[in-house]
Amino acid sequence: MTESMGPYLLGFSLICGILSYGMMKRPAWMWYAGWAALYLVAGYLGTLFIGSLIAATTVASMAIAFAIFFGGFAFWMPLALFWFRKRELFGRKKKKISSQRAANAIGNGTDPTVRP
Repeated sequence: MTESMGPYLLGFSLICGILSYGMMKRPAWMWYAGWAALYLVAGYLGTLFIGSLIAATTVASMAIAFAIFFGGFAFWMPLALFWFRKRELFGRKKKKISSQRAANAIGNGTDPTVRP
């Protein structure tokens, strides 16, 4: 039994290592990987809902299928909104320009984001 689990454990540890590196360095690809994970969770919950709805033979089992749908939605939506708000923490940090420098650049007709 444990001999057949070896490749799965190695793969799981490799994925966890890559994700922990991504969360530590916070490159932009990690934010997109988070969306991919949320997409997979939504796919799993949708498959569970559709499967329950197809297998429903009574009104009670159909109500359970819709409870699964709304429960999955109540679980997934706050996660998606949380991840959407965390975009500025990933990728390169943008330099903020001073308002005086921007005003001078606008008056001179130059681009305020380019340093002289």
